[in-house]
Amino acid sequence: MVSLSLPFLFAFAFDPVSRRLQCQALDPFSRRWLLLPPVPCGTAAGSFAVVGLPARGEIYVIGGVEEGGDKAVSSVAVYSAATNGWGQVAGMRTARGYMAAGEVGGRVVVASEDGEAEVFDPEAGRWSPAAPRGGAAVARYDAAAAGGKLYVTEGWAWPFERAPRGAGWTGSCAVSGGRMYIVAEYGEWRLKRYDEPRDEWRMVAGGGVPQEVRRPHVVAGQLEEVGGGRRRIYVVCAGLDVAVGTVVSAANHGAGTEEERVEWEVVKGPEEFVGLAPCNAQVLYA
Repeated sequence: MVSLSLPFLFAFAFDPVSRRLQCQALDPFSRRWLLLPPVPCGTAAGSFAVVGLPARGEIYVIGGVEEGGDKAVSSVAVYSAATNGWGQVAGMRTARGYMAAGEVGGRVVVASEDGEAEVFDPEAGRWSPAAPRGGAAVARYDAAAAGGKLYVTEGWAWPFERAPRGAGWTGSCAVSGGRMYIVAEYGEWRLKRYDEPRDEWRMVAGGGVPQEVRRPHVVAGQLEEVGGGRRRIYVVCAGLDVAVGTVVSAANHGAGTEEERVEWEVVKGPEEFVGLAPCNAQVLYA
């Protein structure tokens, strides 16, 4: 396995003028963006899945729907930080668009709207079937992988006979230091953490995402804890402005619980990025 160390933030964004997908990497030291080789992706915006395998220094762009059409594709492109280039790996067993995806145990897991799923093993270079998800066919809303599990919230599906599952999950999710966080999509964009034993979302103290950044936004988390047990969340916004949230934990001895507080810093994107609209972000070691 390649030895990688520095956590770079990779952002996928669409240029509304050229209608092309770009990928940039934010250097953690200089805070400057690096333009990466063109993404070999001809699918419609938002229809494909993106999964990072941080320990391998790889990002997978999976499936999607052909741009200008409605045909799903099975192809998978992979970016390698070690070579700073794109390549192709084996395509999915089934063509898929608008799927949920994430890393579980060093493998890529995808699940489509009908509940069918499959797993890619990067060492073996092949896909295999996975256990299907139960329940009715629904449109995915959001997904995250943590603790050896892929969590998928349910969106709405006609004829709207019931509310979607994923109560309290009302925002974009990122995983940092093994914990799931969401940036709430309403109000002040406050940060919440998922408490698995209680099956509830707990508010993180501190302010919401700074108001100087604009929608649309995507979120990503740094895999490992940073110094002192802190966790880091990145909110990539329009124009590739980035709100960097550092989460600090403190024990509440009176209640016997752990409390968290987030502090935000904004890294402004270059003027030439003003029109870019982010669609995905990943933290990768490079």
